[in-house]
Amino acid sequence: MRNGNKHVGEKLRMKGLPAISYWDRAELTTLATSERPWMDFNPLRSEPHAVQALQHQWANLRFIRYALNGADDVCKFQKWRGCTEDHRSITMGRPGFTKQVIDGARRQRTA
Repeated sequence: MRNGNKHVGEKLRMKGLPAISYWDRAELTTLATSERPWMDFNPLRSEPHAVQALQHQWANLRFIRYALNGADDVCKFQKWRGCTEDHRSITMGRPGFTKQVIDGARRQRTA
């Protein structure tokens, strides 16, 4: 979870919604992934350092980082273009954007 309170707060305010704090969003992420023991929230906010620490601690395991974005952001920056076996992404559907992400990923052959 990289987006800070200011960025998320501005997006929600534009939609007339109340802001959700970073730590509340962290808790929501933890709840949403609780049935996936291979997923976890990184409280360090420094993804490369977190992955390096995990790889050092469990050298016999392979860790895979997933980018997590809303479909609106994926469409805006055509993030499906950067998806590879080593750069994976999970996209949360958004009204009006989900089909665009699916179509873009299929054209790029990443879906």
